[in-house]
Amino acid sequence: MSEASQNLGDGMAIYRIANGVMERMTVPSSRNPIGFHANTQGNPQVSADGSVFSYTAYVTCNGGGSCISYPSNSTSFLTGAGGTSALTLSGEADISRNGRFVLNYLTTCCPLQPTPDVIQIHDFQTSTNFRLPLPPSERRQAVTSSGTALLLNSQTGSVAIWSPQSARALSTAETPKSAILDNLGTWIVYEAFAGSQADLRGFEIATGHDVLLASRPLQYWYSPAFDSSISNDATTVLYLAAPQSGQPSQVWTIHPDGTGRRQLTTFSQDVSEAVLSGNGQTAILATGGQIVSIDIATGAVRELIATTPTCYHATPLVPGSLAVLPGTGLVPSTQAASAPLPTEPAGIQVLINGTPLPLLSVSSTEIWFQIPFEASPGTIVRSTVDYGSPFGGCSIADPISAREPVFVSDSSGNTIFVHQDFGGLVTPQMPAQRGEVVIGYALGLGGVAGTVATGVPTPSDQLFPLISPFSCYLSIAVGTGVGRSGDTGLAPGMIGIYQVNIRLPDPLPYDNYTYYDFLNHDYLLSFNCGTPANLYERGGGSIPIAAPGQE
Repeated sequence: MSEASQNLGDGMAIYRIANGVMERMTVPSSRNPIGFHANTQGNPQVSADGSVFSYTAYVTCNGGGSCISYPSNSTSFLTGAGGTSALTLSGEADISRNGRFVLNYLTTCCPLQPTPDVIQIHDFQTSTNFRLPLPPSERRQAVTSSGTALLLNSQTGSVAIWSPQSARALSTAETPKSAILDNLGTWIVYEAFAGSQADLRGFEIATGHDVLLASRPLQYWYSPAFDSSISNDATTVLYLAAPQSGQPSQVWTIHPDGTGRRQLTTFSQDVSEAVLSGNGQTAILATGGQIVSIDIATGAVRELIATTPTCYHATPLVPGSLAVLPGTGLVPSTQAASAPLPTEPAGIQVLINGTPLPLLSVSSTEIWFQIPFEASPGTIVRSTVDYGSPFGGCSIADPISAREPVFVSDSSGNTIFVHQDFGGLVTPQMPAQRGEVVIGYALGLGGVAGTVATGVPTPSDQLFPLISPFSCYLSIAVGTGVGRSGDTGLAPGMIGIYQVNIRLPDPLPYDNYTYYDFLNHDYLLSFNCGTPANLYERGGGSIPIAAPGQE
């Protein structure tokens, strides 16, 4: 029986795969014993022999009682061999490889009375507990089988080795943001951020030898960049990095002293997460919506969980317009089509009343398709993707709207506009000038005069203007009008994309309609376009404009 057929409710659950059998280890968040506030689960931990398992239930701290109560934001549940409940701990837990030690820690959200954070280690063999001076360095591989813990103050970057017998501070070449420790307590692998770059380094505890293992552009300052792990004997470090800029992240292995670097994978999609087994022989990783294992020695790949796609509601769905179905694990590889558009690339279909729609491109995260010009508002578009995963596939049903404007943006979320002479994009470095006509592109503007076949580019020898009223204004709400030069309609040579020509005011306004970006020292003019007096059929963005005195 698949997980999808068991009606277990929404929310994350944690599973264990052993000898080819998948076992659910947690209940859905809605049934969690700490109550309805426990809306996510994570941080799975397990000893090397599988005898001790734990997970953490997290509470969203949105104010009110969930912030005032202590502990306020997470609880870890430990299970011993045979499913017997062993311990409930405040905060997050980290289990040693032999299951003897459990380190748990809690950073409170915002109690009314100041309360010390919980940072402690439990020795199950001697039934003793110790309070620690600093938090653990990571949520995994922070405590060894002998009870040695790696501690890190993420605010100051101070790092220390602690055991019940002694403790000492370590002096690293860079300031660690996160770190892991091998099971022998001999090597530390840590991440440090230097400007827009993240470094992965190895530190030998006995000698203080500190070596650079890898570097990559920093994506998110608050999260680990390399997702690194280390074998119990410290011979192998595993981490994630792209071979070159713009390529998918892959799995790499290296020795902690910087020798023996090796690229382990060459997947067509990003490896989003990976972990090295304690014996250093196997890597478990997630890529393209599937879970696989890789033999470190041979590179052989074995699928553990088939591709599990997720779908989100497509938008916009308007007759004649391109639309996008976002998700994860949608197709194994990226494919772009040429006109006339096919209806089933990579075996994927998007249907209206059982009829497949033309698809422009497919990838693991997006499926672009065109709504037929003759489709009627209210008609349901159905999208289903299923690869036989035990968790099932994804299926979305969305109605078609008469108009749902969305202006095309770049990968950074900036609205795309072109200068009136088509000499380049409108950017903060090349801003729009007063009185200039700038050309934007949009989806979901609705029906046009004339006939264009679905799935082919718009002819360039005639205009296809909108047939229903369309207006543009400054600011988010209906306000000062912005002139439009020429008709708004389908963009020549494109499929399902509209062209909007906007004449900027002369002089340019530097008041409530303009946003000043203090970080980049840019001026951005807010606008919105759509059906007059209908706030539900409008969309907009911003246009970089010249600074005062530079128009």
